[in-house]
Amino acid sequence: MGVIEGAYDLRIHTGAPSDGTTEVQTLTIGATPTGGTFKLAFEGQITAAITWSATTNTLLANINTALRAIATIGASGITATEGSLSGGVGTVTLTFGGNLAKKALPLITVALNSLVGTGATLAITETTPGVDATERGAGTGAILVNITNGAVYVNEGTELEPTWTLIGTVADDSITAAKLTADAVTTAKILNANVTAAKLAANAVETAKIKDANVTEAKLEVGAAGAGLTGLVVKLAADANVIGAIPVIHRVAVASGANGNVDVALTHKSRVIKAWFVMKGAGTAGCTLQIQNVTTAISEAFDCSASPDKGVNYFATIDDAQHEIAAGANLRVVKASSGGDFPGAEVYVEVLRVA
Repeated sequence: MGVIEGAYDLRIHTGAPSDGTTEVQTLTIGATPTGGTFKLAFEGQITAAITWSATTNTLLANINTALRAIATIGASGITATEGSLSGGVGTVTLTFGGNLAKKALPLITVALNSLVGTGATLAITETTPGVDATERGAGTGAILVNITNGAVYVNEGTELEPTWTLIGTVADDSITAAKLTADAVTTAKILNANVTAAKLAANAVETAKIKDANVTEAKLEVGAAGAGLTGLVVKLAADANVIGAIPVIHRVAVASGANGNVDVALTHKSRVIKAWFVMKGAGTAGCTLQIQNVTTAISEAFDCSASPDKGVNYFATIDDAQHEIAAGANLRVVKASSGGDFPGAEVYVEVLRVA
């Protein structure tokens, strides 16, 4: 287990986290005490003499004061309450808390029995064994990732008494302890209906940032469309766009052979800004290529008869009256040759998405 430094407290753990259990013990006062004192001990510290009393509230106050005064327990570390007391005889419930909550703890022992009376006895037993809470000390809103299955939990309790609530899963099951400790993941993106506005407002979940060598093109492709990172949804280029726009390039394979057209139905309205082609064979007599908006010319009919095999050629003109192709309409490449079959070419048309 460990902590990764960052914008908030992110913990890693093998297996589901435990909220822990608070230790509860029982002090039994037996026989017929009539007075006297006794001392209790915990982790090497012994209390001052505790005065026995037949009055329940007085006896409980005396026990609380004595136990809380020793360094190994402290002011909020335990609470003595009535179990079943009658005339100072019976049981006292000792419930740990504060800095000792949600922990496995040793038994309190009787250090000295100086009770007065007939056969007065003192005994302490464990009623509820304490269990250490997972990542005890993590603050409210801390995130914990179970690296065995990617489950993500948020601490809705406190540092000393954490309550780990499942809120989602990490989308990539390749996250391992090694990657987490190497700062491969500094935050976590949670995709789960259980992430509520209240949890976000309480800083239970923050924005995700993944740094992972295993993030591949295939993985990015899954989520890229929503972010405008693929040609599917490149943002529109407005006039006088101060941010700038990302161009899209359409590759059109023009096969060798007889004269003809190659059509590409565009999904978005697009403005042609540049076009070029690479020859797949030496030009033939009278061979030309032209870019069209459906059936209307956008470029000149480029004479490629003198172009060598693998020659790169750029169209010289773009008709600004015809360069915008409507969504659903065809971007057309027209090939022609009067001296034999057209040799073939790879045509590249660069466009901007426009409204």
